[in-house]
Amino acid sequence: MIGTSRPAPRDAWYWFAVLMACVATLPPLLTLYPMMTDYPAHLARWHVMLEHGSNPVLDGYYGFRWAWSGNLGADLLIFPLAALFGLETGGKIILVMIPLLTGLGLISVERALRGRVGVGTLLAMGTIWSPSLLMGFMNFTLSLALVLFAFAFWVRSEGKVWRGAVFVPIGLIIWLCHQSGWGVLGVMVFAYECHQRHAAGESRWNSIWRAALATAPLWLPIVPTVLAGQQAPGSFSY
Repeated sequence: MIGTSRPAPRDAWYWFAVLMACVATLPPLLTLYPMMTDYPAHLARWHVMLEHGSNPVLDGYYGFRWAWSGNLGADLLIFPLAALFGLETGGKIILVMIPLLTGLGLISVERALRGRVGVGTLLAMGTIWSPSLLMGFMNFTLSLALVLFAFAFWVRSEGKVWRGAVFVPIGLIIWLCHQSGWGVLGVMVFAYECHQRHAAGESRWNSIWRAALATAPLWLPIVPTVLAGQQAPGSFSY
């Protein structure tokens, strides 16, 4: 007897969702200087950072020192982009990347969980330009975009013996972009693992503690978080 496999659900909304992710890039593309509260501060800091040691006028008023912290995503990314395209164009590229990656990340998550794009993803596209992105919190929103891809990868690599080892550097990279993104990834992984164990028939408390242990590959950034302390004299560390 020849068995028949169940056909995969038709992903009718996939390309429309990709189009919506591309449409989300229009606000920074269509403006010369995006009206985002924190963005001018990013540009000014990057200018001081890139000119440090070579511009005596700026050096007379500003100092710059690198510090190990979970809030450096766009600050690190601007180095190669500014070298290739200039500071303002490099900053604009990052601004375009963040909503695009967020939209594509939403698609990746739902396809990893459900095998197709549904109404949930299309509705979530309306939240890409969140208050955080409108304010210009670039490191934070960049980390959240990467979190979506990381979580989708976590789901797709379920059962692989190498998943834990691979997520040690992934967790550290996301923490380096922004500490809050690392926390969000931990919450998403914990919730997913808890649901999977509960669906498999485990008790509630057994599901909770085993799900908490499953997040162990993401624990490494706890060390630099604790050791980083105060970043600069007079600064505030949350």
